[in-house]
Amino acid sequence: MSAPLRQKKVTVKQTVKSKDDMMVGEIKPQKTYKIVKVNDHGGYDPEYSVTFRITEACDLQCNYCHWHAGRHYKYEDIITSIDRLFEFFQKQKFRSVMFYYHGGEATRHPKALDILRYVKQKSKDTGIIAYNEMQTNLTFKTELLDELLPLCDQFNVSLHYLELRDRDNKLEAFTRNFDKLKELGVPIHNFDVMLENVPDEYLEDFYTYIKNCLSYDKIINSEMIYGFCHYAYNEETAARHLEFYKNYNKTEQQYCIDGVMYNTNDLFKKGIDNRGWHCAAGTQSITINGDGNVYHCGIHMTNYLRECIDETPYTNLVTEAMAITKMSVLYKSGTRCRWDYCGGDFYLSRKPFNQS
Repeated sequence: MSAPLRQKKVTVKQTVKSKDDMMVGEIKPQKTYKIVKVNDHGGYDPEYSVTFRITEACDLQCNYCHWHAGRHYKYEDIITSIDRLFEFFQKQKFRSVMFYYHGGEATRHPKALDILRYVKQKSKDTGIIAYNEMQTNLTFKTELLDELLPLCDQFNVSLHYLELRDRDNKLEAFTRNFDKLKELGVPIHNFDVMLENVPDEYLEDFYTYIKNCLSYDKIINSEMIYGFCHYAYNEETAARHLEFYKNYNKTEQQYCIDGVMYNTNDLFKKGIDNRGWHCAAGTQSITINGDGNVYHCGIHMTNYLRECIDETPYTNLVTEAMAITKMSVLYKSGTRCRWDYCGGDFYLSRKPFNQS
């Protein structure tokens, strides 16, 4: 008999107390949701993508983030989850898949390198091409960077300026590793920058630092976020951020919703309420945590871990015997959205359910 899905709950810092405290989407599509422009994927076009969260721990404590007070998932559960995922991949006859490591800070897991190696070994054993895509804040020792790079097919960097500046040696570590990436000519698939509510005395240094980073010619995508939903801006700073975005943003995804054009910042700031729509969550990608819990998408996972509303994981790869069968059903059917806010999975296609 399957063990209860909630037995391996991860404790995280509770920044949301109730459903009323959560963001609710202002944009409520009626007829159309069309992804007009999608950022370059660097040549990889996997048949399926897994957002794989191997830890809830992070060395930074950004005020818009929920994932910095948790623990690492057990290595044994992570390995079991990978084994069962490859069973699912084989059942669906996938030729290529992507593991996208998010967090927390994935590189903080003490077995991060072993996990990346294991995925590559499973790829060889099964003949399924498995890409590793790492998202990192780049604040670790350079020796770790040397070991990570050969195991990563795509490398993403997140810049959290205020946290780096306020913590001993973090900005120095980021700069050192960023310079190493440039020295080696490593492409940065996504360079993510939060245009935060920076104090006036730091603002010019902040802009100068970002411009210096963006001068690296091997940054493929960098859509800066200037209107994130989890904190409020000083209006003057917000206006300056928007002007900076217009002048220095490198790439921009665009969406047409009921005839109105939006970019990713618009969707983050206003939120999307797609309740009742048929979403590609489960057919194009899935969110899985290192304890084996499977979620339709990021907001499903986030709501469950924050305990702000009653949520249950879709299945569990470690404890539930029918997990692969259930994932196969979801892969064929997709998701009927029941969330009034999208957690950032804007790249997923969706349409009114009666058009499915």
